[in-house]
Amino acid sequence: MIQTLVLQNYLFFGNATSVLKYISSMFDDIEVIDDSLLPPKPKYLVLDMSIVSGVDISAVDCFADVTSLCKTQGCKLLISGSSKMVRQALIAGGVKPASHPHMSFVEDLEAALGMAEDGLLKFVG
Repeated sequence: MIQTLVLQNYLFFGNATSVLKYISSMFDDIEVIDDSLLPPKPKYLVLDMSIVSGVDISAVDCFADVTSLCKTQGCKLLISGSSKMVRQALIAGGVKPASHPHMSFVEDLEAALGMAEDGLLKFVG
């Protein structure tokens, strides 16, 4: 499954923490009677940052936590459309493919979705 979140505006502690909590909930083990009512845990998480204007250091820390969470859950993280400024802030905060081979910066949302779809096809094919 591919889960896509489109983020917008300036990301700071308050809204980045909400994003982290939401993403964490995607991987929660919930005791349920009927599994058909729950979406499967994502194999790919796409964070589209094409309309993000900036990030503060606490938001960068939250995205470092998202990166670690995806790694432990076996989920590929694709960050699409980030500006050079946002990408540099994330890299400076440790959110970088060199340290985390399960994540990538991708030019735009369309390319990220294409990568995720190709990966899923390899997984099931």
